[in-house]
Order: sequence, then C-alpha cells, then structure tokens
Amino acid sequence: MHVDSFYLKYHSCSFFTNPGFKVQVKHKDNQVELTCQSRCDVPSGHYVWYKNLKAQSGTSSTRLVPFGGTDRYSCALKGHEDFPSPAVYSPKPPSVSVSPSAEIQEGSSVTLTCSSDANPAASYTWFKEDGNQELPPLTNKTRLVLSSIQSSDSGQYFCRAENELGKTSTNISVDVKYSPKPPAVSVSPSAEIQEGSSVTLSCSSDANPAASYTWFKEDEDSPKASGQIFTITDLRAAEHSGSYSCGAQNQLGRSNSTFHLSVGTRSSPMMVNIIRTSLGVLMLIPVFLLSLWTRKKKALRSTTEAPEEIELDSDPEYQNVSHTAAQTEDSEEQEDMGKGIFEHIAPPSLLTEMRAAAMSLTAAASGLVVFLLSVSVVQGQDDWGVTYTSTEICAVNGSTVKISCTYTYPSPWGGRDTIVERKLWFTKWKDGKPVDLKTVSEHGGRLENLCETNTCTLRIRNLTGSDSAKYWFRFETNQPGGKMFGSPGVTLSVTGFKVQVKHKDNQVELTCQSRCRVPSGPYVWYKNLISQSGTSSTRLVPFGETDRYSCALKGHEDFPSPAVYPPKAPSVSVSPSAEIQEGSSVTLSCSSDANPAANYTWYKEDGNQELPPLTNKTQLVLSSIQSSDSGQYFCRAENELGGNRSEVISVDVKYSPKPPSVSVSPSAEIQEGSSVTLTCSSDANPAASYTWFKEDGDSPKASGQIFTITDLRAEHSGSYSCGAQNQLGRSNSTFHLSVGTRSSPMMVNIIRTTLGVLMLIPVFLLSLWTRKKKALRSTTEAPEEIELDSDPEYENDSHTAAQTEDSEEQGDMV
Repeated sequence: MHVDSFYLKYHSCSFFTNPGFKVQVKHKDNQVELTCQSRCDVPSGHYVWYKNLKAQSGTSSTRLVPFGGTDRYSCALKGHEDFPSPAVYSPKPPSVSVSPSAEIQEGSSVTLTCSSDANPAASYTWFKEDGNQELPPLTNKTRLVLSSIQSSDSGQYFCRAENELGKTSTNISVDVKYSPKPPAVSVSPSAEIQEGSSVTLSCSSDANPAASYTWFKEDEDSPKASGQIFTITDLRAAEHSGSYSCGAQNQLGRSNSTFHLSVGTRSSPMMVNIIRTSLGVLMLIPVFLLSLWTRKKKALRSTTEAPEEIELDSDPEYQNVSHTAAQTEDSEEQEDMGKGIFEHIAPPSLLTEMRAAAMSLTAAASGLVVFLLSVSVVQGQDDWGVTYTSTEICAVNGSTVKISCTYTYPSPWGGRDTIVERKLWFTKWKDGKPVDLKTVSEHGGRLENLCETNTCTLRIRNLTGSDSAKYWFRFETNQPGGKMFGSPGVTLSVTGFKVQVKHKDNQVELTCQSRCRVPSGPYVWYKNLISQSGTSSTRLVPFGETDRYSCALKGHEDFPSPAVYPPKAPSVSVSPSAEIQEGSSVTLSCSSDANPAANYTWYKEDGNQELPPLTNKTQLVLSSIQSSDSGQYFCRAENELGGNRSEVISVDVKYSPKPPSVSVSPSAEIQEGSSVTLTCSSDANPAASYTWFKEDGDSPKASGQIFTITDLRAEHSGSYSCGAQNQLGRSNSTFHLSVGTRSSPMMVNIIRTTLGVLMLIPVFLLSLWTRKKKALRSTTEAPEEIELDSDPEYENDSHTAAQTEDSEEQGDMV
C-alpha cells in the first residue's frame, strides 16, 4: 500500500507525540487573531478554516474574528482536511454549585464551584453583587471557599468564565442561617416615666430564620410577655421598676439583652396647688418691699432738699464726706433689697468580612493517543493506525448517521502474518476493557457495524439525544500486543430542531434551525400541532397570540422542534401561606409556562395607571413586612411572543394596635354637672377592642370605643387611659380630664367682699403715711425764719443730726 511522505511524517508526529494542528488564539482589542499551526514539520501550503464545521473562504494561516461570539473555529492544511485541529470557542454559560447543598449555617465551611466548557480553557472569577457597578473580585479560581461563613456573606454570587474568545457568567444564591444577634431594646416614651402612665418596650434582633422574643424581669422565673413588643400599663414604681431582659431565639440559638426601667413617683394635685400658692406669695414680697423702698427714698429727698436754700460756704472736704456717706447707705439698702428678691428664685432640674480562601483548579486533558503495542512496535514501526473520516459529527433527532474509519497494520510482523481477530466500536470502558456497542441493550437493534477490507462503518438509525457521545474504533490482532484503538475518536452530537424567536415591531419572526448542518429544506411548520402551508425556514406571526408554533424538516416530521409560545397565565403564591404578621419575612413567587422562558415583573396596585415595578425577578421578597405593605399584588410574565398578567394576590398583614388617639367632646372647659364623651381609636389588624381605666382603679371603667360620663363631679377629674388590644398585642394612651367647680352665689359675694377689704388696706396705710409726711415738713420748716451766722462747722453738725433723725424715723417706719 502506497502512503505519501507527508502522511507518514504527519501521522508519526501526531499519533506518537500528539502535536497535530491547533489554533493559537490572541485577543486584540475587540477582535481575536486565530493562527493555524503545528509542531510538526509540514509542507508549506494553503489552509482551510472552519466555522461551526462549515468551510470558510480564505487560505491564510491567520484569521480575525470578533470577540465575544459563540462560534467554533478549527483549521486544517489544504488537501489534508481529514486532519483538522480541535475547535476553539468561547466559554459556555458556567455551571455553578454550592457545597454543602443542605442548609448553610453561620461558621460552617462553604464551597462555591464554577465550571465551563471552553477552548482555550477558561479562567474564572468570582464576584458578589452589592449594588455597585464595579465589583471587586473575590478569587480568580474555580472554587470560592468561605471557610467560616458569616451572616454578612449571604447574597447573590456570580462566576464569570473568560478566555481569549469571550466571556459569560452565572449567578447563585447563598442564604446563611444564624442564631440571633444581641437584641436592641427601645423604650417609648423616651422621657422620664411616671407612675400611672404606660410604657412600650420594643426588642429587635438580626436572625435567620427570624427570631421569636420573650421578656423577663429580674428575680422572676416565669416570662412577663412574649412577642417583639411588650407594653406595661398603669405603671407603679415599687412593682415595675427594675431590670428587664429581652431574649431572642430561633432553632439555632438564643441571645439576651438586659436594661433597667425606672418609674418616678407623681405628686398629688393638692400638694401641687400648695407649692404653687407658696411660690406666688413669695414672689409678691419683693414687689411690696420695692414699693416701700421707693416711697422712703422720696421722703428722704424731701427732707434733704430744705437746706439747699441756706447759703453755706463751699468746703469740698466736708461735702465729699457727707456725699460718700449717703452713697454708702443707699448701696447697703439696695444690696439688702436685692438679697430679699433673689433669695426666692430657685432653678428647675450598632461587619463582616469577606474571605477568599485557597482553591484548586483542575483541568482534564482529552484526546491522548493510546497504543497498546509492544515496546518493539513503538520503537521501530509506524504502520499501525486508525484514521477517522471525520472527528466531529452533528446529526438531528430521528436521522441516521454513519461513523467511518480505516485502519492499517503491518503484515507480516515478527516473522508471521498479521490476522485481525476482532473489530468493535465503543464509547466507554468497563474493568479496563472497552464495551462493544453491539452488546449494549439501549441501542435496541438500531446499530450496525459494517466492515469491508480495512474500512469499518458504524451506522446508527433513529438517533436520540442519548446517542450523543465520543466513539472509538478498536481492532485486535493475533500479534503479541497487537491491539489498538485510534484517537481522538469521533464526537457525535445529536440535536433537534428549534425555533428561534425575534420580536419585530408588532410581529414575531420565527426561524427553524439546528446546530447541525442538515440538508436544505423544505420545512414543515405546525400551529397548535396542525401543519401549515409554506416550506420556508422562516415565518412571521402576530405578537401577542396564544398559539403554539413548531417546525420540522420535510421527511422527518416525526421529530419536530419543541413548540414556542407566549407565557400562559402566571401562577402566583405567597410564603408563608399562614397568617402574615408584621415584621416577618414574606416571599411572593411567580411562575409561568412559556417558551422561550419568560421574564417576570412584580407590581402593587395603588390606583395609578402607570405602576412602578417592584422587582424584575420571579420572587418578590418583603424581608420585614409592615402594615403599609398590605394590598393587592400581581406579576407580569413576558417573552418575545407576548405577555400575560397573573391574577392579583392579596397580602393582609396582621399587626398589634398602634398607640391609640383619644378625643374629648366637648373640647371646651368641662364644668360640674355636664357630660363628656371620650372616643378612642387605634390602627390594628384584626380590629382592636377597647377598655377604659382611671388611675388608681383596678377594674375597668368601661369597654368599647366610646366612653360617656354624665353628671360630672370633681371626683371625675384625673388621669384616664384607653387600652386597645387584639390577639397580637396591646397599646395604651393616657390623658388627663379636668372638671371645673361651679361656685355658689354666697361664696362669690364673700370672696368679692374679702378682696375689696384687702384692696382698701393699702389705701389706708398710704393716707396715714401722707399725713405723717406733712407733719414732718411742718417741724423742719420753722427754723428757716431764724438768722444764724454762717459757721460751716455747726451747720455741718446740724445737717448730720437731721440726717440721723430721719434715718431713725425711716428705720422705725420700716
């Protein structure tokens, strides 16, 4: 048998050292440069390029293709197309997994694994979504290990697979379960808490699953209350003051927080009135003293003005002495008065860290050439071989495929003729031996092995997806070690037709296609399983219809494509399905049967025609639902063929009563003998029931939203509280009711007469003081008619004496 020199050289190089043709890939900006090359010495010549197994124009050893495409490229030397290079292609969407797959608890070790089919091999990068556009990478390995996972590690992670031809990514969710964190306790009201009032204690703790709460008081074994909110009404200092603790627990653990509650005592109304009266009297005393001091000062000026008419010799020394003495006395009086005034004025009195751990990256190498020959064969002979007609075959469901090869062997060998004793095709090994496909029951008689001379063909009829595999041919001879199979084998991909959908304005373009090269048309189209006219590979249909479309190749109608159709009415559900309580986590889920897969959007009805979307995911998660989240929700499913809206789903959030508001009618001053209506209202679901209490009273005064008191008396004055309660909790509101007394006519007259007498007393005192002042003037004016010699010494003495007498008189008056 004649074999040319190139074949022998290439065959020896490729099968014994595995250097065959390969495509070198180099990324340049938005393009990729492909170079067809081999480590073997091959004749220079023209090259053939393949794109998705289809030969392309051009014979250069290099080729530019766009970055990010999904096509597969391979090459071969012109004239030797049976020996193409392995195809190169960008990564397929990665497969991601989490281990362990069960519930993830805080502190455990979690591994996220990413893998993707790609050539050249992909590099991997893990990210965590945090709302930022530029995310820092967590690791550049196939596995992301969170060796001691924390609650902050919960979230959406995605792995990006990338090589020189393109990149793609896939998301995975991580939900870390953890015991409650130390609770935070808030007290309302935050001001000083008085006896008779009420207080609301709120406890919150970060936990997954959500925590339940229990309240305890120091030195008491039994719990005081359960639930996130604990309300204490009609507070008493001796009973309610002390240390309290809030315990938050779930199935993973418990955490506590302790705080101290102080209840202040409240003074009685009578004591308050006595204090107010005393302060009023004390504040009037300085005013009365100021008035007396002003009058005394005027009298002093009258006494000292008379000597101004007497001519005295100017003596600066004595004048200065008398002026200083007067200033000193005035200052002392003002200081004493200031002390009297001011002595009665009294002043009033909440990380985490992300960890990247070491990972390992493993790659599987395939396509190694295996020869089960003796050492002498490997060293001295190159006539053993298997050559496949094609190394990659793509076929559609239901069709028939032929996989062919030729094999060669030396004869004679080792001094005797070579005889082929066994020929078989196989796809897998068992116990170190190849499994003959003819013995595999799954093929059910659909398989034939046709051999003639040195050519063998495997024919498989009515192909199905399970026939996709790599097939090898093996022959065994009578020579010692004369058993071999050819590499790289033949990769068979069995695929069906599919309908590609593209939305154009108000129409949809459908294209019947397959990844395999199939004979050109005609095609058959089906609408709701009924064949339609026309044999084109494309078809235009209206957008928004509810029909189902599929296609097949003429003559292979038994293997149609899967049907494409718009979303059916979405199914919606709420979890938990039981009663929804405020503060819990609620998930609304939406799903719809559609092909292509539907996209989902959640909305809440609020009376507006244009509703803002809440989320574009299949699930709407309300992590800590509030009363305001109650309402009607719906989701919309949409694909390229149309859209559909779900029925509304009602979310009814149950919650304990909010602090009640109390209104009083009439709102004006309330007098004895009249009536008053008190109304209490509180936002609650279910609706609240109401109870009325009066301070210092153990039994309720009334029940119901409205409380009416008739024939009011002074004993009705005081603090009242309205308590609103339902099965989820209780809330209180306290207010003060004042009832004014109506005085009798006799009492009014007595009060008026007393006030009149008290007002006359100052007038009488003023009259007496005025008369005494006139008498004093009469006494001091008589000496003006006597002429005295001017003697500064005696004049000064008389003036000082007069001042002394006036001071004594003023002192007596005071």
